[in-house]
Amino acid sequence: MNSVPKPRGRPQRAELSLQERDEMFRQLAENIDQVLWMTDLARSGMLYVSPAYETIWGRSVESLLDSSCSWLETIHPEDRGRILRASGRQVDGSYREEYRIMRPDGTVRWIQDRAFPIRDASGAVFRIAGIARDITERVQAQAELRRLSDVIEHSPLAMVIVNRERNVEYVNHAVLAFTGYERHEVMGKCTRMFRSIATADAAYDAIIAEVMAGRQWQGEHYIRHKSGRDVPVNGVWAPLCDAEGRVTHIVLIGRDITEERRNEAAQERLQRQLMQAQKMEAVGQLAGGIAHDFNNILVAVLGYSNMALQRFGSAQGNKLTEYLKEVVAAGERGRDLVAKLLTYSRAEPDQQLAPVDLAPLVRDTAAMLAASIPASVVIGVDVGEAIPPVLLAPVDLQQVLMNLAINARDATGERGLVRIQLRRTQHADVDCAACHRPVSGEFVELTVSDNGRGIEPEALSRIFDPFFTTKELGKGTGLGLSVVAGIVHKAGGHILLESQADAGTTVRVCLPIAGEGATMPATPPEAPATSAAAESAGSGRVLLVDDEPSVAKYLGELLESHGYRVTIFNNPVAALRCFEANPLAFDLILTDQTMPGMTGVDLTRAVLARRPGMPVILASGYSSSVNAATAREVGASAFVPKPVSAGKLLQLMGRVVSGAT
Repeated sequence: MNSVPKPRGRPQRAELSLQERDEMFRQLAENIDQVLWMTDLARSGMLYVSPAYETIWGRSVESLLDSSCSWLETIHPEDRGRILRASGRQVDGSYREEYRIMRPDGTVRWIQDRAFPIRDASGAVFRIAGIARDITERVQAQAELRRLSDVIEHSPLAMVIVNRERNVEYVNHAVLAFTGYERHEVMGKCTRMFRSIATADAAYDAIIAEVMAGRQWQGEHYIRHKSGRDVPVNGVWAPLCDAEGRVTHIVLIGRDITEERRNEAAQERLQRQLMQAQKMEAVGQLAGGIAHDFNNILVAVLGYSNMALQRFGSAQGNKLTEYLKEVVAAGERGRDLVAKLLTYSRAEPDQQLAPVDLAPLVRDTAAMLAASIPASVVIGVDVGEAIPPVLLAPVDLQQVLMNLAINARDATGERGLVRIQLRRTQHADVDCAACHRPVSGEFVELTVSDNGRGIEPEALSRIFDPFFTTKELGKGTGLGLSVVAGIVHKAGGHILLESQADAGTTVRVCLPIAGEGATMPATPPEAPATSAAAESAGSGRVLLVDDEPSVAKYLGELLESHGYRVTIFNNPVAALRCFEANPLAFDLILTDQTMPGMTGVDLTRAVLARRPGMPVILASGYSSSVNAATAREVGASAFVPKPVSAGKLLQLMGRVVSGAT
């Protein structure tokens, strides 16, 4: 018999007995890590709880079956009320809650709990089945992810994530803060919107290529603000790779270094100021030392030369006369050079500053300049209205304007334009070209500009240094602008400088306005002229003290030739002993200030202590500790700076001896 094959179809399901089904359910319930539970609504009790309850809750299944209320007691107190209210939704299948439970060992676990209604043949719910699982690790991971996300979002570091097509997929708040964009304006856009115009396309592409090759790039660069300005950033561009090591994204992390750049600039400016101050102090000390020694030399050179002219230079056409006049002229130039050094070092005898109206002074000085400047150089003068007074000696203003105008004239050559302006103005957030300190406030501004050859950039940083000049050899001392800086800073002012090669130079002298209520000083009455006979009609006994033998010898001969009886000492201590031996032997003391063993001030004090009212003239070629004011304070009758002309000295001595001072 041939057998007939059975038709093929789906395999027949094995018929399981009830016992086998119970066994299979037991195996399922006991080997999964989730809690299966079932309650009976009619009996309001727990019908079944799978063994995983003991693992997750840390409590026995029997305790829950004995008291279904114990389940509610295990819920964290902060979640218990919410879960109790939500349990009413178990019958409609919408119950899905997450809550914390308290284990007997004190640890807290997070639970996700779901409920499913079971209906009878009539469709009525009579039982509730549920599944509860431990989600503690997931909740902790989500919390950690939120913390990390918060850190990234609120980090002061800018963070951008872009895909391989360079489109933005994420930006944090810092990016929005210092680019000025809103989030919706950048999401999905190409990163080129952030590229600074200062960054070439090739450089930008090279950075991208470096990172896409799996390498990190780090350095300073700029990103573009929405307004168009550049923001300096210290950044890192790093690749993000998938499991196979392929670069899928690029993360850009950057720090705004605008404030650092600003601080570095301020630090650099302070460093320049410190270096400038130290340099000025050193050169000022050097200038003072040179002035003292050089003035003593000039006293003898000018003194003996003028004396020789008076005695032997009367004949016209005498070669000796011509030679002596050249010596005197050279000595006077040396005297003027020393005066400039002292002005630069700010160590010249103090002047009593009073409010001065610059407008007429500028006009008068400009008129004098016109006579010394070729007619081919046009001088334009523009003086504003209602210029307030400033605290500046008129002679200082004249020297500042003369020096600046002469520099402008030399820069223009044979043809050009020199413009002089005086106006009231304000400045802020600019630095002085000489001392590098900030310039801010209201000023009277004296401007001298020209259309000459200008100043090379490499020379601008040294233009106010003493003895530095851009002029040809023999055409400048290099002290003009140094002297200007010294005068201006002494008056509390500053200097602004603008110059470009072949485009001219503009120097702005900013002088602070005199205080409210300042008035111009009255012009003193002109002193009556003193005749040459009065100069020569000297009489009296003079104690002359100077440690420089040539100076003492010249002054002694000068005074004796005009009728004085002179006793000379090169040692101030010996001179004091001589005076103390007979205080009434002298009618006048003429003493130098800077001497070894005893200063002129100390000698003056000692003399006046022994003989109050004794006439004393204090002289100095240079001293940082004495001037006309301090001389009066110690009781001296007068102060005279070296070198002084013979006529002025003789006039002064005549007044002192006669008691006119």
